[in-house]
Amino acid sequence: MKRIIAWLAAAVLLLSGAGAENISDRIIILDDFPAPAAPAEEREPWKPVHLAEADRATIGSDERVIIARPEEYPYSAIAYLDVTGSCVHGGWYASGFMIEKDLMMTAGHCLYCPLCHAPAQEIDFYFGYRNARNYTVCNRGDSWQAYVPRQVAEGKDYQRYDYAVIRLDENVGVKTGYFAIRHDVPDDELSGASFHVTGYRNGVLRQDMDRVEPVDERYLIHYADTEQQNSGCPVYDQDNRVIAIHTAEGKEGTRNYAVRITGDIYAEIERHR
Repeated sequence: MKRIIAWLAAAVLLLSGAGAENISDRIIILDDFPAPAAPAEEREPWKPVHLAEADRATIGSDERVIIARPEEYPYSAIAYLDVTGSCVHGGWYASGFMIEKDLMMTAGHCLYCPLCHAPAQEIDFYFGYRNARNYTVCNRGDSWQAYVPRQVAEGKDYQRYDYAVIRLDENVGVKTGYFAIRHDVPDDELSGASFHVTGYRNGVLRQDMDRVEPVDERYLIHYADTEQQNSGCPVYDQDNRVIAIHTAEGKEGTRNYAVRITGDIYAEIERHR
């Protein structure tokens, strides 16, 4: 029902001549990048004391596992995004993850319609999601503010800047826990090392673990199995520290892509803490 209402509202605005960029006031475009953050003592991931490690069940030959208890840490800190667009194309789904009590991240392109690049109008952020009636917490509708680079907002040459920092109106992380961030991890430490990639597809949380290889200072490839709607999910180590954001599946079907957490991205995160 909410998508039908949003579709009708978008149609009225489009017929009246209003551009898609004028529909959403919840996405702030970043024209400048903060100076890269200086090396500092790393923040620790945080797990609520009542949450335990989740069980996992294997699923076939693609080596992913279904997360049997998405309400338990660290999976509880991964979001299932139900996005309603500001255009006539309806909505879409994506993944994201908490990095502070009221801050989360996703891929920047997840906030824009994959068909016409109109911005998101409303997003329901589900955590610990099993189905529409069974989840840990949901930050609903218009209770958020996002910050994205201009490259993403304009949809031009944005692949190496494909991230968004989102402030939620509620301290969701108090219930879900959150990940730590590692920025500017050296290439020689990343090359050949294995990392977890965990994201939602049609409401089911799946995880794989495989090696990564740096491409340049902002981009890396990884070999973990993924699928559509995983965009925006974390690439993280055994200590629940995120080193990159999964952003795209390779067309060749043999590798995937992720935006590294660089010093300027980390500085943008710190600017909102």
